[in-house]
Amino acid sequence: GGRRGFAATIVVDGGKDEREVLRELWRLAMNDEGASVLGVGQKGTYAAFAALAGLDYKGQRPLFVVSRVSQEEVQRHAPRANFSAYGLNNYRLEVPAFAGWEDEAARAQRTLDSTLLVSNKTEVTPLAKAIAARCKMMPLGRSLAVETSLEGKVQPTRLRVSRLVHAVGRAYDWQATPADATRPTRMFRCRASIERGAGIADDEEEGGRIARTLLKAASEGTALEGVSRAMEDGEGGER
Repeated sequence: GGRRGFAATIVVDGGKDEREVLRELWRLAMNDEGASVLGVGQKGTYAAFAALAGLDYKGQRPLFVVSRVSQEEVQRHAPRANFSAYGLNNYRLEVPAFAGWEDEAARAQRTLDSTLLVSNKTEVTPLAKAIAARCKMMPLGRSLAVETSLEGKVQPTRLRVSRLVHAVGRAYDWQATPADATRPTRMFRCRASIERGAGIADDEEEGGRIARTLLKAASEGTALEGVSRAMEDGEGGER
């Protein structure tokens, strides 16, 4: 059998597209190995996110943890001699070995609790606070969605996806390393998918691609659900 845990580190920057990353992740999955995917910058974050959205084997998909990663740590895993990590938009997506993926039956047990929208004007901190607050209060079997449109010009699209991932990572970091250890926290995991906009009533561009991330929250060993999807033309507000 393969090795369990986060056995490999994959650095994703502007030099890799989502198809190349997806091939690497599939190779690890078939060996039942996990991966620590480091998304570097907006372009790398988008490619990593999109690759994870493509991981689906007979309805089984990985739940992963999103957290922020320092420039220094990314540099330690430099994939080539001339590699240079820069900026603050660097994220770690921890993907479990295939044996830990979630099946379709488990996902079908959830119902959507609420949705947060990510637009070009959405700010990271208020969105992160909203994600953290709603995950803490999530009833068993419910999910939280954070969504954004993948239509339109490339740079604004990458910016929206980066803000979505940044907010999810910041919300997770607040749970993992709380400023006040006496306050309750709630860890969560995510699932990514890219879907056509069927059933999105207020999507002005019908059929537009929708980035969708499923957050699975866990508290004191009890599985509780949260979903994160992403969509343009909202203010990070509720639908």
